[in-house]
Amino acid sequence: MKRKFARKKESFMKKNIARLLVFVLLFTWFPQVVFLQETHAATDLPTYDTSMEVIYNSPPEDIRLTNDTIDENSPIGTEIGTFSTIDPDVGDTHVYTLSGFDAGTFSISGNRLLVSGNLDYNTKNSYTITVTATDSSNNTYSQIFTIMVNKVNKPPVIQSFQINGGAPYTNYSYVTLTGTIITVPAQTPSKSDSAMMQSVGRAGSLPIFR
Repeated sequence: MKRKFARKKESFMKKNIARLLVFVLLFTWFPQVVFLQETHAATDLPTYDTSMEVIYNSPPEDIRLTNDTIDENSPIGTEIGTFSTIDPDVGDTHVYTLSGFDAGTFSISGNRLLVSGNLDYNTKNSYTITVTATDSSNNTYSQIFTIMVNKVNKPPVIQSFQINGGAPYTNYSYVTLTGTIITVPAQTPSKSDSAMMQSVGRAGSLPIFR
């Protein structure tokens, strides 16, 4: 009886060692294995019914951004939009990172895409970034996004002007204003801006240009 019991115990140990080796190989070949659950139903010491359950964590499948446009000259820290990830594993968490040539103009805080550089429409109106979502098992998914910069209609700026040809002062009710005004085109190309300057003295206005 003692020999028979010893052989059964030795067989049980070999069987479980073999299963442990199988699990190690699975974990090595498939890093998405997140945990091993082992249960035992015992009737007596030398006889065991052992089962193992391996659960896999699938990688993310898609990244979405709520908004991909931003006004030029927006202050640093302005939120552009927020990211969300499509993942077969409901409830899994994700960390977002930026890469790509234009990544330095933006930053990510949590799942929020923020402005971190100067945005000028006339200099550049389209930026390309790569966003990577990493889940709790270090599975990753990357996607390219294009961020568009909106043109903002700026007010005209008076560069210089003269009263009555450059006189330092005048006592006349009628004055002549000459000068240069820098204009910024409107957002719609078919329209243009004009500037008006109020005259000094009598009522009326003097358009500098149209």
